[in-house]
Amino acid sequence: MLNFKKVWAFFFCGSGMLLSAQNYDVHEKGNSKEAATLVESLPQEQLSPADALQPFNMITPNGDGINDTWQIGNIESLRDTFYNIKVFTKAGQIVFESKDYVQEWDGSYQGEALLSGTYYYHISVTDNKGVSQKTGIITLMR
Repeated sequence: MLNFKKVWAFFFCGSGMLLSAQNYDVHEKGNSKEAATLVESLPQEQLSPADALQPFNMITPNGDGINDTWQIGNIESLRDTFYNIKVFTKAGQIVFESKDYVQEWDGSYQGEALLSGTYYYHISVTDNKGVSQKTGIITLMR
């Protein structure tokens, strides 16, 4: 008689950060080592370094110290990677660009405060496996 066992499979990005966890039913043939071997043979999603990034979708640069700059969660976890970050207007004008994100975007362009509205970001991450990208929106509220 075959026993079934629930086994968790954890998927990590290159920096060691957990990207996803999935639960599988596997046939157990007598010991958990064989079940673990079966899990290792399951197909895994191809997760990119850009998948680990968690850009905030709102910025409120009003000087209160809360969300005054655009934050990109987990960007410090990307080791051995190069990235290019751009923020655009609806018309496609680049209002912010950075290759190191030492200076966070504060909702301005050339020192002038931008209007409240929707802006778009494009993050390109390059590592030894190639280029991955992440895009999305940022709501700027004043």
